[in-house]
Amino acid sequence: MTILVRSAVIGVGSGLRSTAGLVALGWTARGAGPARPVASLVGTGAFLGECVVDKQPSVPPRTGVPQVLGRIGAGAVTAAALARRGSGPVVVASAVGALAAYGGSVAGMRWRRRAADALGGDDLPGALAEDLAALALALTAVIGTGGARPPHRGWYPGGRPAGRYAPSRE
Repeated sequence: MTILVRSAVIGVGSGLRSTAGLVALGWTARGAGPARPVASLVGTGAFLGECVVDKQPSVPPRTGVPQVLGRIGAGAVTAAALARRGSGPVVVASAVGALAAYGGSVAGMRWRRRAADALGGDDLPGALAEDLAALALALTAVIGTGGARPPHRGWYPGGRPAGRYAPSRE
């Protein structure tokens, strides 16, 4: 799967649940030191909190301006992080993730409405399916990307030595 396809997939997941991409990146991060477990725990809590709040009838629709902008931003940020992890084009991936998040947000709302209509007005099964779909999409996008990219420490990505780390010719 190319980095731009992964960016679209994580964008759709972020459009369904804005924290899905963040939690998937957190769960698969490597080399973040002692902060990683804390970040994963906070991300998981945010995702679960969003899943609970989403089921409340008082929550405004996700296609309202502030809500959709948050989802678009989440899609852009997570796609950029994913591109950086995979040495891809960060700006293009961010744009793809933002557009996919918007599409995922609108499509998810329409699908959930149709699912509720088909189930006699019961919204909960569709909402739970949407939670699982968001997480599955985000995890599908990040698995196999190798975790966080370590710093190069003087080496080019192609393996050629640079600067003071270059072997001497003596």
